Amino acid sequence: MAQMKPLLLLALLLCDFSGNFASAQERVQQRSQEGVIEHKVYIRGGREVDPKDAVYRPVVALIRTYEVYNEVTKMYEVKRSTCSGTVLNRMCVLTAEHCTAGPGQENLSIEIYDANKLEGATPVAVEHRTKVRGDKKMENDLALIRMDKALPEDQSVFTSNLHDAKKVMMLQDATVNIVGYGVFNSNWDPDTKMWTNVGAGTKRDGDMKVAKNIDGKDPLIELAPTIHNHSAAPGDSGGPLITSENGHTTVYGVTGSIDNKVLTNAHTNYYTSVAFHRDWIISSAQKLGCSEADAHKLTLDEFVHKNFNDYASADKDIKSLHSGTREETWERLQLHLWNNIDLSNDPNAESYSSLHIKSAKPDRRGNLVIRWEALFSENPGLDADIFRRLPNPKRAEGVMLIPAPPKLERDRLTLPVFRVPKQ
Repeated sequence: MAQMKPLLLLALLLCDFSGNFASAQERVQQRSQEGVIEHKVYIRGGREVDPKDAVYRPVVALIRTYEVYNEVTKMYEVKRSTCSGTVLNRMCVLTAEHCTAGPGQENLSIEIYDANKLEGATPVAVEHRTKVRGDKKMENDLALIRMDKALPEDQSVFTSNLHDAKKVMMLQDATVNIVGYGVFNSNWDPDTKMWTNVGAGTKRDGDMKVAKNIDGKDPLIELAPTIHNHSAAPGDSGGPLITSENGHTTVYGVTGSIDNKVLTNAHTNYYTSVAFHRDWIISSAQKLGCSEADAHKLTLDEFVHKNFNDYASADKDIKSLHSGTREETWERLQLHLWNNIDLSNDPNAESYSSLHIKSAKPDRRGNLVIRWEALFSENPGLDADIFRRLPNPKRAEGVMLIPAPPKLERDRLTLPVFRVPKQ
């Protein structure tokens, strides 16, 4: 038998289908009968993630419900599949394109779950809009899903967490983490001639070894097993290749496919490179309204609504933050303001030592207008009030508009029903 290309298995194996996935399964069965696959395949073998682990909190599960037209019965069949993804900038999920659509399929819904175990869990959001890389090639297997609501700040990675090969390169033989909701192992039953997947629906992590430098020049990242023999498996598609060092999380890739030449616990994984596609991810996030700037503005608005919901007294309340136990509130307000101030064209951007709020007053429409100034000083310890009285101090000034607090919780958007199945 001629040797098959390593990517022919592609994404079908890595999506855990609750419905029928006969084409992929038949191909696997055939290769098993030819002696390529062991009787028992220990595919995932990973560890269950600690729910308190902040690094993995942004990893979510995607449950897609879709319809496929059956030419035999002349009816649409409703099916479900499970994938994984990473919350990006609070409002989007970075995942694989094959997790969002398939040949002849029409989606009814994509639900997002953040629980460690999917059994009995309820979705935290649903799909609102989706952008895909578009050409169905494995090396471009990426999609961004805009959710109908934002998730908490500590449950998200941001654009700054996406691998930027201009700043850092992951070297060959380095150990990296893979995360997802895929199966724990799979058993081939020679009597039923069927695969039995075990353990799907629990968030697990594992480690793999970088087979080739991750430098952003190749669209695919090749990973090899470590001594632990961990690997991606059905249900892990779309999940991240991720690391955390010195408190900074970096997302290097998105789960794509595995090498179908050897479907054992010693096979190669291929991840779609985030660095190679970084410009597309950033551009698509902006178009979907989930850029990092959008996320920081949302976080600032939420913080002000929670702590200063009476805009009439906001100016007085903010100026009183320096005393008592509210110093932490002032520090967080400064942080959120700094995240929303664009000083990219200011040569002194890295040297501003303090942020001062000149006033915070409501306008006629009920919005809060915060007037701020950032001060530059060669002596960061210099009191801001003293510094402002110096002749010609260097400063940047601007206005931040915070919308009026919502009177009611924003209604969740619901996905449209596409059509009634043909009879």
